[in-house]
Amino acid sequence: MAEVHSRSSHRELRVQAGASDNVTANELFDIEEQRNRLSRMFCFDGMGGALLIEPSFPGCGMIDAGKGDLIYSNALYEIKAGDRLFRSVDVRQLITYSALNYVSKRFQIDSLGLFNPRVGVSATIPVDDLCAEISGKQSSDLFFDIVAAISSGDISR
Repeated sequence: MAEVHSRSSHRELRVQAGASDNVTANELFDIEEQRNRLSRMFCFDGMGGALLIEPSFPGCGMIDAGKGDLIYSNALYEIKAGDRLFRSVDVRQLITYSALNYVSKRFQIDSLGLFNPRVGVSATIPVDDLCAEISGKQSSDLFFDIVAAISSGDISR
């Protein structure tokens, strides 16, 4: 089940030395750095917005139901903690969740974002701006087209 947190009810993740004999000092440092970056990004930025963890999006057509990473202040974020920068597949994931949300109208999502706490980079853009950049269409038109395509039965799995 998704959890909603306000800035004041932030839960802290504590990593204890010795919790696992297989964890090195460098790995513990990396874990702590990622925790700090996540906390700064989503809890201590002064926005004070609600934090919804693992928002659920119902399936549609050939796309099964799925869970995003989090929604913070009406922005849907995917967290990518690998040792890499963002890829187009990450943007497609956000667009897919947004199209599913367009059908269900479950959440108010105004922006889409990617955050990598390991590398320490983030990108956030209004939904309408991203849709215009990638398709030349308004978000409602693009999402309608996506929903029509995944529901038509013309696409094979």
